[in-house]
Amino acid sequence: MRCEDVKVCILDGIFSVEVKEHLHRCSPCSSFYRSHEAMRKTIKNGLDVACSLSGKEVAVSSKPGKRRVKPLLAVASILLAILILTPFVSPTVAKQLARLPFISLLIRDSALLGALDEAEQMEYTVVDQGITFKVHNVIADSVRLAATFSIEGYSAEDHSIEIIINERSLWGIGSKSIGYQVDDQGNTHGYVVVEPSAYGYLEYLPIELRIEGNDGEWKLDVPIEVINESDYKVIRLHTEESGIDFSVDELAFGITGTRLMWSITNRDTYPLNADGEPITGFGLGNRLPDRPFEVLLVEPLRVQLLDKKGMPYSLGRGTAFSSRTSSATAVTINGNDLYPPIFDRDGLTVRAEGMIVVDTEPFIINLHKHKGTWSNPVAWLHHTLISVEEFSLTGEEAIVSLSLMHGDLARLDSFYLMDDKGNRYELRNKEFTIPGLEDLVNEHFGPHMGEDDYKKFLQMHKNLKKEFTLRFEAPVLNVSSLSLHVDTVLYRSDTVLEINIPAP
Repeated sequence: MRCEDVKVCILDGIFSVEVKEHLHRCSPCSSFYRSHEAMRKTIKNGLDVACSLSGKEVAVSSKPGKRRVKPLLAVASILLAILILTPFVSPTVAKQLARLPFISLLIRDSALLGALDEAEQMEYTVVDQGITFKVHNVIADSVRLAATFSIEGYSAEDHSIEIIINERSLWGIGSKSIGYQVDDQGNTHGYVVVEPSAYGYLEYLPIELRIEGNDGEWKLDVPIEVINESDYKVIRLHTEESGIDFSVDELAFGITGTRLMWSITNRDTYPLNADGEPITGFGLGNRLPDRPFEVLLVEPLRVQLLDKKGMPYSLGRGTAFSSRTSSATAVTINGNDLYPPIFDRDGLTVRAEGMIVVDTEPFIINLHKHKGTWSNPVAWLHHTLISVEEFSLTGEEAIVSLSLMHGDLARLDSFYLMDDKGNRYELRNKEFTIPGLEDLVNEHFGPHMGEDDYKKFLQMHKNLKKEFTLRFEAPVLNVSSLSLHVDTVLYRSDTVLEINIPAP
């Protein structure tokens, strides 16, 4: 990882294995981390002191000459923290540290906070029912649009407010996020971010405050400040290999971040959910699939943005991931990734790997009866060890117990048996289990996890044995040779697709 990526991770509170390894060997980044931790502790201690005193308590103090001592200590602590960290961060970010309502925003997204701080400070105001809604600034680059706001006369501690952006004015809106907090006086301060940006075609942002259970009207049209000093955009690049089409639909560079929008199309490419259907909601973030106990392969498709040395940039947030059926046989997978700002734009590459594809050859494993005992054959398919653990034949059904270990198989389906005379016996019932996985997940993991935990889960899932119990129509009892056919075999391809990004 590069130093700028590590510092962004530190500010975001992300301490992956890669970040920790970098901190061990990089003295400047290690100093940045120590100073950042000192700043956070100092601010916390100062705020704890300040928050312990309400306005009422100060007002009734019997010693007015001393009533400012503790608040002043708190302010001094915060200023000391700013001085500690200032040598290690940009002047913009250091200055923003003093703006207490947005400390949490700083830690989560320093690039966006710096851009908002540099923007022109406005005050567009609307008042209704004694509640004042103010928008302080609205900025946009080619990546994101963001606005800061405050609400006076109403406390949003119970999460009862909503900030509405007029989506009809934002053609192609992708997502909206909002964050806010309440100060000691009960006023609310917050921000709203829209992706993709309204950059280039919208001069005013229609923004509205809605309060649950209140029919007041707080609507504003606020001019957008375009910040495009370092904007650069690449669109419609593509490559094709092994029948898979990979496209960079847009790569936008801005002051607030870098957005990569991509798509992959192939009629034999199937990213799968737990039901074996084309994926619609399981993205690339560190989260468990809805039913991790029912899938052969968890590790998903991976798309990365690489620097000129081939090192991947760290995602600013997880991929917004979706799919759509583009024809009767093809599925298009779309991704929308957000990275930190990238200013060295020479030699960049976008890489895709881990596509799930169809094996055009059906899989067959032969079963033989010798001296009254059925064989337990094994086979090797796409780096996966497949074993027939047990085969039993009665007058009512044939039961095959199948196990799989490791490997790149993503789905097996369309099972049937055939005897040596060509008679076919259909599948009646199929059960799939991963013994021990549920207990391990309940003990160690939750639905959302950090990067390190997610990697542990992937390895754990890969190492555990997967088991099929297949029940078929009963062949004739005197048969001595059968073959198990699997007509649908999906696996993770080792194809790697790369698109080189032209320099500005």
